[in-house]
Amino acid sequence: MTVPGPRPDGPIRIVSWNCRVALTPPKVERLQSLGPAVAVVQECAPGAPMAGYGQIGWSGPYGPRGMGIYAADDVLADALEVPDRASRWCVAVRLPEGNLNVI
Repeated sequence: MTVPGPRPDGPIRIVSWNCRVALTPPKVERLQSLGPAVAVVQECAPGAPMAGYGQIGWSGPYGPRGMGIYAADDVLADALEVPDRASRWCVAVRLPEGNLNVI
């Protein structure tokens, strides 16, 4: 999945957040208040919604206990392939504007 859109010049803020099993609306508000361009969210379910962000990738052993990578709607980001042996524990994302790959 690609989240398209231009981003103003400047640093890309990446925030890591453990949401403790569920990405609920109050937790989303707290996370969004940090202003991340990219959010790495531990212990979330695949496809957990976050307004203004798209889930670029998700990996995990089961349901609500995985790791999701979200990018703001104005950030260009692509999911990258991860070798099979690491796919359960890793999510790789390419951020072209910062010439950055994140694993």
